[in-house]
Amino acid sequence: MSPAAGLTDPVFRRWFPTARPTGADTRLFCLPHAGAGASSYRDWFARVGPGIDCLPVQLPGRETRLAERPIADIDELVSELAPVLAAHGGPRFALFGHSMGALIAFATAHRLRESGVAPIHLFVSGSSAPRRGRSERWHTLSDGDLLARLAELGGMPEGVLAEPELCALLLPILRADVTLCERYVHVQRPPLSIPITAMAGDGDSSIEGELAEWAVETTAPFTERLLPGDHFYPPAVLDQVVEQVRRSIAGAP
Repeated sequence: MSPAAGLTDPVFRRWFPTARPTGADTRLFCLPHAGAGASSYRDWFARVGPGIDCLPVQLPGRETRLAERPIADIDELVSELAPVLAAHGGPRFALFGHSMGALIAFATAHRLRESGVAPIHLFVSGSSAPRRGRSERWHTLSDGDLLARLAELGGMPEGVLAEPELCALLLPILRADVTLCERYVHVQRPPLSIPITAMAGDGDSSIEGELAEWAVETTAPFTERLLPGDHFYPPAVLDQVVEQVRRSIAGAP
């Protein structure tokens, strides 16, 4: 595929504003955690190396799409997202999602299958298996408590809580995102037929149950990887995450 493919397409630029396509054989769509945007994957570009184009997804309501309404319903979001990925994935693409992004990536993989398009691999990170559901009810918390809970997980940049105007910008996004996750209802359906790799920090307190519970979501090979750290990976561990992605993609047909 041409390195410039999609760069002049307004739909492409809206969903992938930070993308730097090189014409690699494989595209890796990366979905962010709650409250985050495409820039949360800025450290991936130098790490993925040749052969893979990293395309962080910009969801509505954040960063370059701040003027748009954040979407709090996963079915509505996937209905918009799946056709975009199908149109721009090329012949070979994979999905990676962290935390909320893992749930979105999983739901999108199922929607893509319905349209006859399949990624070569699904990477889910920092997330409980979807059939377990979410016991938290963070979307009902006050603004201050919601920000504090996210700060405890390490998902709030240092100093944000001391900036009222920035908090006011972030809160609608955060509340929509936690609502999306906590109101997700798992639907029993045939498992996927693509490999799934599930990863998490060994000290991640947000994980309910075992990562191995993701294995029932596919008839293809399943890999579980516990890494040092909590909900968010430090730089040295991020290298291991990306290397796992690279090895899995390299071994895919």
